[in-house]
Amino acid sequence: MIVPVRLALLLALLLEAAARAEAAPSRTKRDRPVAVTVNPAEPLPEIHVAPDVPTVLLFPADIQKKTITADQSRIRVVDTGARSIIVQAAPDYRADERHELEVFFADGKAPARAAFVLVMGPAEVDTRIDVERPEPPNAAWVGC
Repeated sequence: MIVPVRLALLLALLLEAAARAEAAPSRTKRDRPVAVTVNPAEPLPEIHVAPDVPTVLLFPADIQKKTITADQSRIRVVDTGARSIIVQAAPDYRADERHELEVFFADGKAPARAAFVLVMGPAEVDTRIDVERPEPPNAAWVGC
């Protein structure tokens, strides 16, 4: 009689694991470029994050590490480099949350600030962001 009890317990554990696997959202991981906004009136670009996936932001110039601002209770800054930031959402990050991440470039060129809105997308998560820094619209063109 012990065998049926063990089988029932094993079946219950398998069903629970299958239910958890179905409940966990499956997100497509993607790498993409994201341009920094030049005009402060423009909406900030969105980056899709998830609690179980780190997101790497790679910058085209050195950043000032001490100027990184993010809600540390919701967005964990895992690591920073001369030209990179790795972030990960809090374990209980919700789909309706929107938190800003901001950093300043070290070279003093415009745009001086890189800012993004971190959201949890239902279908996608960004694993690598290549930050693009466009020339400001009023930059003078120098020809030869």
